[in-house]
Parts: sequence; C-alpha cells; structure tokens
Amino acid sequence: MIDRRILDIEAESADSCVAALDCGHRRHIRHRPPLERHPWILDPAERAARVGQRIECGRCERLELPAGAACYKQLGEFSAATIPPGLLKDHTLKAGTWAQIVVLSGQLRYRIAAPLARELLLTPGAPGVVPPEIPHSIEPIGEVRLRIDFYR
Repeated sequence: MIDRRILDIEAESADSCVAALDCGHRRHIRHRPPLERHPWILDPAERAARVGQRIECGRCERLELPAGAACYKQLGEFSAATIPPGLLKDHTLKAGTWAQIVVLSGQLRYRIAAPLARELLLTPGAPGVVPPEIPHSIEPIGEVRLRIDFYR
C-alpha cells in the first residue's frame, strides 16, 4: 500500500470520518469493531492529532485519478525518437501532481517501482495513470506516439 499524509479530517457520523490526503484522494475511515478498528476517530482531539500523519491510500494503489482532478498541462507529442531521456529512467512527480500517459499510436511499456512494483502495456485507449511521488519510467516498443497530461 501507499502511505499518504493526512491534510484534514472531517467527522461524517458518530463512527466515521473522511480524511483529505495529500495525493488528492479522500478516504473514509470507520470505527466498527471487529472489522474496522480506528477508535481515534471517535474523539475530536485525537482526530485533529492525526492531521499530518500518514495513512494508506487504496485509490493510489489502484492508480485512480482523484475525483475532480483537472488537466492543467499537456506535454508532447513524442515519438520513440523524441521521448526525453529523463522519461526513460526512474523519475517521480511532485506531491499533489498526477499524470496520464496517453498513447496515440503504437505501444509503450510503463514500469512503476516499489511500493507498487508493476509493469503495464499502454496502447491507444489504455492510458497509464501516474501517481505522485512514485518512481516510474517508460520504454517505447517499436514506433510509438504519445503525450503526457498533467493533473492536480
């Protein structure tokens, strides 16, 4: 799982709250023993003390863009010959910045380092979502055309 920093916590009901995370996602947290044990959400002072701490984000794990994320910049169109060398080796996006690798033609290998540790084949219609602060790289497979869309 990917740990993210809690920016804010709002009570939702007597036994649940919603945490705003630095990745842009919101996480519901419940105290419903024996399945879910988070007794700290029952006390406003303990909830407030959790701001700034880290908690797992399942949506980052699933490579989901945050709801309401807006594209603010597009980079490219690149071919296999014009992809910037920095994209071919591990690099990261800053906190709060997301990207989507959009393949316009051909195929592209998208490698995501730990803690996600996976490799995806990107094609037209199957873009790759890049979460913030996770090392990743791309590798063209033959001729390819792509662009990168940035979100926050």
